[in-house]
Amino acid sequence: MILAHHYQKNEIIPFADYVGDSLQLAKEAAANQSAKHIIFCGVHFMAETADMLTTADQKVYLPDALAGCSMADMANLEQLEQAWQVLETTYTEPVIPVTYINSTAAVKAFVGNHDGVIVTSSNAETILKRVFDKHQRVLFLPDQHLGRNTAYQLGIPLEQMAVWHPKQNRLEAEGVTFKISKLFSGKGAVVCINNIPLNKLQPYAVKFQT
Repeated sequence: MILAHHYQKNEIIPFADYVGDSLQLAKEAAANQSAKHIIFCGVHFMAETADMLTTADQKVYLPDALAGCSMADMANLEQLEQAWQVLETTYTEPVIPVTYINSTAAVKAFVGNHDGVIVTSSNAETILKRVFDKHQRVLFLPDQHLGRNTAYQLGIPLEQMAVWHPKQNRLEAEGVTFKISKLFSGKGAVVCINNIPLNKLQPYAVKFQT
């Protein structure tokens, strides 16, 4: 079976059994248990997802092993573990990790092992609302914009959000208002969203140099 993401070249599309976005193609891979070999014409995280959803005797191939996703590359496991260590020592109550589906298998595994959840752009608002119904804080990665905008739509003010700087190993903020739009000076970011007024987060806040 050949799966092709809809951004593939016209030379590839005619050979595909299914064409669609990453979620649709993942569903097609999971539904087909008869194909012994699945060729995924997409990027690395898509093939990883298909491999996780297929049976043990099915093999998933990525034609170009170097076909990466800039979004998935924004937060790797090492960065996530560093952020998690700081958050665990800062807060006594649980922080729930939430990852966008455009993330690596290692990040997805970490999120699953820490009682988190994987979201898509279409269900992010629904899932975050359910999480915030039970918990006060969320660590959202790797797409800071999806995390921030979705939380804002749920009524959480920007002042209760921070962005993790993976190279400096800290959350960044300016005063009481977090400067979300300026946080891509380093490669990758995760958003810490607080569903209550800030208090213990302030020692980790830093002032931007303009």
